Amino acid sequence: MGRLSVGEMALGRYKVERLIGQGGLSEVYAAADTESGERVALKVLKPELARSDAFISLLGAEAQALADLQHENIVRFRGLEREDDLVILVLDLVEGPNLRDIMRLRDELFTPAEVLELLRPLADALDYSHRKGIVHGDLKPSNVLMEGGTRPILTDFGLAGFAKESGAVEMPGTPAFMSPEQCRGELPTPASDIYSLGVILYELLCGRPPFIGDSDLSAGDAESKVLREHLELRPGDLRAFNPEIPSLVAAVVLKCLEKRPADRWESAGALCKAFEDALAKTSTAETQEFDLGSEPTAIADGVAEGETVDIESIDWPPPPPDSGGYIPALPQETVAAARAAYRAESQIRIDTKPSAAVLRARRASCLRRLVTILLTILLFIGLAALGATGGWLLLQKTLWQEPPVVPPGVTVTFQGTLLPMPTGSVPILPTSTPMYQLLTDIAE
Repeated sequence: MGRLSVGEMALGRYKVERLIGQGGLSEVYAAADTESGERVALKVLKPELARSDAFISLLGAEAQALADLQHENIVRFRGLEREDDLVILVLDLVEGPNLRDIMRLRDELFTPAEVLELLRPLADALDYSHRKGIVHGDLKPSNVLMEGGTRPILTDFGLAGFAKESGAVEMPGTPAFMSPEQCRGELPTPASDIYSLGVILYELLCGRPPFIGDSDLSAGDAESKVLREHLELRPGDLRAFNPEIPSLVAAVVLKCLEKRPADRWESAGALCKAFEDALAKTSTAETQEFDLGSEPTAIADGVAEGETVDIESIDWPPPPPDSGGYIPALPQETVAAARAAYRAESQIRIDTKPSAAVLRARRASCLRRLVTILLTILLFIGLAALGATGGWLLLQKTLWQEPPVVPPGVTVTFQGTLLPMPTGSVPILPTSTPMYQLLTDIAE
């Protein structure tokens, strides 16, 4: 049961309509302001916070700073009120679900383009609050309200940090979205918000946060394991969960999740710009068409037509510290120089996706080659058959011809010896002897 009841009049002017939601630090109600006629949100702090004089004192000191956060993507803070044992923050009411609700209802992952549309206003809001000296400290999908289901608006600015700083709560925040320094019990900083925003991006693209307590680090409950994973494990490659994520986009998100705050993006705006550039480069690479018929030309500054470039001499940037070995996006001129050197060296035509006409020409060429090979084989078979037939006929003539006979009045001698051969008999002589040939000539 909530601390306020539907229909109750809170603070003497706000009529409670319904309970919107509740979290680790507060309960939120929709209410009507009977004086102005506006509808507002009443955030009622949990008893452990309401009883902490240090927290209330700190929150009161920062109330004006929170009220000064005037940004279209930040829920407007109207004031801090107390009634008996209740401490209530009055905020603008945002009509619509939160990002967590939308993620639960979706049957598919967010595309990088959709994530970028969410990231732009969130990054702008964070940069604005950081310039004002306010750290959110508890970024997570349920703290991103989606006005009308489309426009993201951040809420709960500063509460987690105030709770930690005052000692009212030992470990405020949501473990799955806490930075390593928060897991160690330190106060959140702008870099902590970058880390938490990176966890949100990771889950939007992969369908799960990077750490969910499923490792074998130690015994204990899932939350304890998640905290240790943030401290000791590197997040898995996003493409292991979603192969459609471009590698450049994955690298941008992973940089948000570096263990050392100094190794993360220096601001939310820098993160957004890097994400946008990575997506643009990926889209350009997928749609770029190369001129297959022209000679290589000067593609990059300092690379002239026909010039040979040693790829090994290019100054490839090293991986950043503690990066796990991944290479960030290379400078455009470096990539262009390498491509020019490769094409000039090998003269290989780049054809990543042949056209239909090219495929038809290739099929026709293969068919012509196959027909030529078959005809050649048939010709050889015919010639072999013809040769075999001629040889067979010649052999038959030799074997079956009539042997010569002795004609009348002819005597036969062999090596000076008279052979008594009756007329019409067949001499038994080797066929290779001259006499055999002579008798054959006489017989004919």
